This record gives sequence, structure tokens and C-alpha cells, in this order.
Amino acid sequence: MVYCLLITLCIFYRSSNFSGYHKSIYSALTSLKDAELDSFEVALQQAWQHTIDNLCHVSMESAHSVYPLLSRLQGLADIEGFAPLILR
Repeated sequence: MVYCLLITLCIFYRSSNFSGYHKSIYSALTSLKDAELDSFEVALQQAWQHTIDNLCHVSMESAHSVYPLLSRLQGLADIEGFAPLILR
């Protein structure tokens, strides 16, 4: 499943110019695949920071704008949770 996600992100990354959260996730998963723990942690921290920064600036009055950011946070927590399993 991780490799399918990584392949999808690779295709998306090469076909478009994006930055921020998605670039950090791509870097984190690539580093995880290559067993580069330090790079993985840095990229994941950047993704957390980018998401938190966006959450600080979003209107809390609308669930439409808050839920996508909350799901990003859940995804980051999931990646942190399965990283040790991948690195075994």
C-alpha cells in the first residue's frame, strides 16, 4: 500500500509543480523507502508544520475548511505509526 501511494505521489510530483504539504509527504515517503531516517523525520516535520500553519489561518466556522486539514493531521499520524514497521 505504501508503494502504491509512493508511485501515485511520484507521478503527481513529476507532472505538476507543487510545494508544501504534498512535497513534504513525497519526500518523507521516498526517504522511508530508501531507509533514510533523518530525511524522513525532517520531511515529516515539515508536513506537520505546513498543516498546522494552514490550520491556524483557516476559518473555524466552517467544517468544510477544517476537516481536510484534520484528515491531513490524521494521515501524518498514520505515517508516523507505520514507519517503524517499514524500517524493520
